[in-house]
Amino acid sequence: MKVLMIHNDYLELGGEYFSVRSEAEGLRAAGVDVELLLASNSQIAESNLWQKVTALTLQRDAYGLVSDAIDRYKPDLVHAQNLFPALGAGAIRALADAGIPWVRTLRNYRLACIGGDFRLDGDDCYLCESSARAHAGVRRRCYRDSRTQSIGAVAYARAERRASASHQPSAYLVLSRWMVSALQPVLDGVTVHVHPNIVPTASVAPAPKSERRFAAAFVGRLASNKGPDFVIEVAALRPDLQFAIAGSGPLAKQLETARPNVKLLGEISHPEALKLMANSVATLVPSRWDEPFGRVAAEALSVGTCPIVLARGGLPDIVDGLDDSLVQASLDPRQWAESLGTLCSLTDARYSRLTEACIRVASERYSASALTASLIRIYETVLPR
Repeated sequence: MKVLMIHNDYLELGGEYFSVRSEAEGLRAAGVDVELLLASNSQIAESNLWQKVTALTLQRDAYGLVSDAIDRYKPDLVHAQNLFPALGAGAIRALADAGIPWVRTLRNYRLACIGGDFRLDGDDCYLCESSARAHAGVRRRCYRDSRTQSIGAVAYARAERRASASHQPSAYLVLSRWMVSALQPVLDGVTVHVHPNIVPTASVAPAPKSERRFAAAFVGRLASNKGPDFVIEVAALRPDLQFAIAGSGPLAKQLETARPNVKLLGEISHPEALKLMANSVATLVPSRWDEPFGRVAAEALSVGTCPIVLARGGLPDIVDGLDDSLVQASLDPRQWAESLGTLCSLTDARYSRLTEACIRVASERYSASALTASLIRIYETVLPR
């Protein structure tokens, strides 16, 4: 099997960068012949307004780039990852002209929301039918707080939607069950598979509960939508327990006045974040928005730590099948404090069994071997028999 994987890297390094490369590496390890074709939007970022509009709608460079790769590599199918903004309609037209079957991974909500997250001014927003008809999004400057750039994002979405209508993907891959329901209106009846991100197996050994330094850890961006301020509220109700918050962001200054039982660690490396979670009884994930996946929660599982999550977006999928108390219906700090207290009161033996279950779930759902096998099965349903 020969697979051409195409992807537009963002200017700022993020989780998608690693997810795409992990999938390609997993496929190669399984014996699949994979060519990874990368594009960047750096050239678009440096161009003037007219050049940006032309690049986002006509995308001649993307057409040529993908056509040349198909001619050179002759793949059996194409796996499109992120197409925004440098690939888009141009790449899809190249696939159509070559008659190549393709699948597409969606890691955000950009097909339905030009901002990609169904958020506006800190609140949920579902005003737009799709990014291609995001008139409300333009009025509200939903893309980068700019009406001009929002117009460009809508123009891109319309061009991409026209191209997709003439050559639809054989399947969409999304990260969670929530994404299926959230994006269903814009998927045009195409088959959808839930295929989460790979979370590499952690090399951090979990400690017995009694040896863990913190009752709860928060790891992530210190922004309102991630909820680090809510962790402070929970900590206020349990002054007898120790909490740790790691990350940077706009709330960093506000959190400096945190309670004595909260240790602020600032920005830490990824290995350090894994060690922090492995040294905590629980990882709190009180995201106030509908996370498509929830990497921190999945990484907590991989080091044998229980994530306590809000029942939003893809987060409930992460802990599905574990203890029901790990999913909180609302941001009621009393309920979170109670669930955390219950975990902290477990004996080492009972907590050890829960740790083993967390690691097993992480391996079964998010390991490279499990998700590579799943991806190959999806490819096989697309290829002509």
